[in-house]
Amino acid sequence: MYASICHMKRTTIFIDEQLESELRDLAHRKKRPVAAEVRDALARHVSEERAAGPPSLSFVAIGRSGRRDTAERHEELVFARLRPRARRPRGKRR
Repeated sequence: MYASICHMKRTTIFIDEQLESELRDLAHRKKRPVAAEVRDALARHVSEERAAGPPSLSFVAIGRSGRRDTAERHEELVFARLRPRARRPRGKRR
């Protein structure tokens, strides 16, 4: 058995009690170790995510301003509204 796991990395996961119980039951029914079930499930998940491709960047260019100099002037444009305003003198409270 050691020969089959010597190349693997040990890790710890936290799962709720209900999932842990169902996982143990599943492994018992299949007569397999819990760790083997977890490895298989993780491998399937990673494979599916890889096959799905990179996440869509649907937010790119949604804020088109019509200006061509936005990248060069980004700080000026972003911080223009954040400049401190002159304070008005406080009057007496009524």
